[in-house]
Amino acid sequence: MRLRPFLALVLGISISLPSYAQKNAPITDSQHPSLQHALDVQPLFQSTPLAYGYVYETGSIASGSGNFTASWNASSKWYAISITGISYYYSSYSTVVTTSVPYGNTNCQTDSVSGQLLVRCYTSSGAQTQADFGFIVF
Repeated sequence: MRLRPFLALVLGISISLPSYAQKNAPITDSQHPSLQHALDVQPLFQSTPLAYGYVYETGSIASGSGNFTASWNASSKWYAISITGISYYYSSYSTVVTTSVPYGNTNCQTDSVSGQLLVRCYTSSGAQTQADFGFIVF
């Protein structure tokens, strides 16, 4: 019967993992839009920064608010920032990340995983890269 191979193919495709889950990197919070984050919700009006700083491309901290740690994850090609007392979730906070010279053509994006702020930087051609950056979280 020819229907079985067809059904197996259709069912196999429909239940296969999404493309981001097939990579070696951990799945980040923004890749799960259906997840609800109820552990730490930002107040409606946050007038002072919760954390801010400048991080070198190596992941070491140049300066900042003193309540965070940063590290470069070479296998995932992102920076992981842990903020003391905060279980960071990407859509619960307003975060700005900016690169500086000589990385003018580099842009950075934020995400989260395991309560940490993630920063991913990309060249103008779209390749992930390391870069010095400043950030601020409200």
